[in-house]
Amino acid sequence: MMTLGELLSLLGIVIALLLLNFKLGLITMSVLPVLTLIMVVWQPFARKAFMWVRRAISIVNGSLNENITGVRVVQSMNRQERNLMLFDEKNVDHRDANLWASKLSSGLLPAVDILTAVAIGFALFFGARMIAGNDLALGTLIAFVLYIQRFFDPIRNLTMQYTQLQRSMASGTRIFDMLDWKPDLVDAKDAKPIGSVKGDIEMKNVSFSYVPGEDVIKDISFQIKPGEVVAVVGPTGAGKTTLVSLLSRFYDVEDGRGAILVDGHDIRAVTRNSLASQMSMVLQEPFLFSGSVRENIKYNHTNATDEQMMNAAKAVDAHDFIERLDEGYDTFLAERGINLSVGQRQLISFARAIVADPRILILDEATANIDSYTEMMIQRALLKLLKGRTAIVIAHRLSTIRGADKIIVMNLGEVTEVGNHDELIAMDGLYATLYHMNYAAIEESLPVSGNGQSSDGAAST
Repeated sequence: MMTLGELLSLLGIVIALLLLNFKLGLITMSVLPVLTLIMVVWQPFARKAFMWVRRAISIVNGSLNENITGVRVVQSMNRQERNLMLFDEKNVDHRDANLWASKLSSGLLPAVDILTAVAIGFALFFGARMIAGNDLALGTLIAFVLYIQRFFDPIRNLTMQYTQLQRSMASGTRIFDMLDWKPDLVDAKDAKPIGSVKGDIEMKNVSFSYVPGEDVIKDISFQIKPGEVVAVVGPTGAGKTTLVSLLSRFYDVEDGRGAILVDGHDIRAVTRNSLASQMSMVLQEPFLFSGSVRENIKYNHTNATDEQMMNAAKAVDAHDFIERLDEGYDTFLAERGINLSVGQRQLISFARAIVADPRILILDEATANIDSYTEMMIQRALLKLLKGRTAIVIAHRLSTIRGADKIIVMNLGEVTEVGNHDELIAMDGLYATLYHMNYAAIEESLPVSGNGQSSDGAAST
């Protein structure tokens, strides 16, 4: 509204100047092209400066958040002074960005004032000559000078508003860039709902790369029958998580690089929502949202009844500890659920995964960060949970997947061995090596007493 008012005022003054004396009005307004040129030259520098300010404050905020969330690591590594120095450097950069932007903003006003003086000078010089030639009255010249002063007031105000607009546009550009970002994975135009699935999964010659030319999954083929529990094992970097990410359609297999079928349907030809609603995933790092326990368990299934919620919690042995919380299922969880132990957070994430009774369950190192007792509770719960469901379990603790119907061994993006535990041990290949290393590590971790016996009475050998 202010800008519109200034523009209307400017238009009225221009008309008044031209009506007073058309020739002198044109001479006076000859400074406007110079002002326009200054604005055209100034604008790119201002845009860069204001973008620098936005980036600098973003870096400051990011560093602040990182140091607060990682404060325990910072303290344990005694990095307070070093991190404070780095944070101060980022703040100095932000200050410098603001100073440069402020200098550019302030530089416009003197330019407008100088042009105002030049315009008045033109009016007095040429007006005096017109008065001498009896082409202009003295009163008209005085009115002209007063109008010129009024003429540059709106220009000065518009310049200040334009500077503010540039600051806003620098922020707006970052916001609009994010809003305009298109997701990499979208459903095909002719995609259809998959319907109720049985859980038959087949991978046909699947290859995948995050960076073109660097395959992390190489020509993998296998089949999982409905109701089977299949474990995927292998060294770090073998491609296990990428494999289940493709099945969950976090990424899509490119055309010509194989296919993933669920109940005979290529998952690229079905809507992701219809597939994801029958599939649940439990990750290594349990993530809980700010809100109640109830809201976290029902996170994507708000229509689930309280009975279904409690049955899911009971199935993973989480119900008892939830009931012991101050307000039970209505207990508010802090950010990321930090007011619960890691094991408790993982149990709630298990309950969240099964509350909708998924046909396919994926466990990606779901028991890696919990204690042995909680792991035993989850393993016991899984015996009930996995009945009738197709399950894919990624685990480094090979003792936890000995009972799997099938074990797929991966290395460097390829499937090297497939079989059950006894078959793979008999092969004496990569799985046997990993299993014996894992078993030896467990034995070495047992405390040994002075008589050569482990503290629980087992032989130290």
